[in-house]
Amino acid sequence: MPTGPYVVALPPISPYVLPTTTFEAIINAYGIRMFWAKSHVCACTYGGSVPGSPDPACLTCGGRGYYWDQPLGPFQALLTLVHRGPTPDEPGAITDTDAGLIVNGEPTLTIPFSGAYELQNTVWKEAGLFDLFIEVDAVSRYNAQLQIGGNQQIPYQQNATIAPSGAVTIYDTVNHAVVTGVPYTVSGFTVTPSGYAAGTNFVVDFTAAPTYVGYRVAGMPAHVRPFGQLTHPRRFRLQTLDLWSRATNAAPLPVASGF
Repeated sequence: MPTGPYVVALPPISPYVLPTTTFEAIINAYGIRMFWAKSHVCACTYGGSVPGSPDPACLTCGGRGYYWDQPLGPFQALLTLVHRGPTPDEPGAITDTDAGLIVNGEPTLTIPFSGAYELQNTVWKEAGLFDLFIEVDAVSRYNAQLQIGGNQQIPYQQNATIAPSGAVTIYDTVNHAVVTGVPYTVSGFTVTPSGYAAGTNFVVDFTAAPTYVGYRVAGMPAHVRPFGQLTHPRRFRLQTLDLWSRATNAAPLPVASGF
C-alpha cells in the first residue's frame, strides 16, 4: 500500500498534453490566408520640430509616427472574432465626434510556428507591436467620404477595387439631391471627380480587404506560450486599421500584392 500523498501522473507535454503538431495541423487545415507588414517607429517622431510628436509633413510616415515594410505573404493563421454573443471584439461600426464613422473590430490572431507557407516561421518569430495583418480573402464593400483638394485617398487600400464608373456621388446643394454618374479618374487609390471645384465633398463606393494593426489595450505584443519549452502558436490581439489608413499626403500605406 502507498504511504505518501497522492500525486497525479504528469505525462510528457508532447505528444500527450499540448501537442504542438496537432495545434499547427488544425490551424493549417482550417485557418485563413494573411499577409504581414513589419512596422517601424518613424524617426520624425523625435527628430522633428516637436520632439515626441510625428511631423505632419513627413513623407515617410505621413504624420502617423509609424511606417511599414511592403506586406509579405501569404501565411496561414487562425482569426477568431465571435464569443458566445455579440461583443466589441467582432466587426462593427461606431461614430466618433471627431473622426466620424469608424469600422471597428478586435480579433484574436493565432500564428503557428510552421506551416505550408515559406513565410510562416518568419512571421512567428518577428511579428510584433504595430505590425499590419491583412485578411486578403475577406473582401467587403465600403463607402468613403472624401474631398476634392483635401483627402482624396480611400481609407482601405488592401486588395481594393474602385469601379471605373458609377462609384462616385456628389450632393447638389441647389436642388438638394444626390448626383450620380459623376465622371472621375482613379490613380492608385486617389479618386478625382471631374468638373468640380476644390472643397467639394464626394462619396466613393469601393471594395477592399480588412487590415488589422497590432495595437490594443490588452493583448499586444504577442502572447507567447512556450509550454514545456515547445514552439506553440503565438497569439495576438488586433484592431482594425481604419483611422491609421486615412492617408492625407504623399505617404500611402504599403499594399500587398501576389494574392
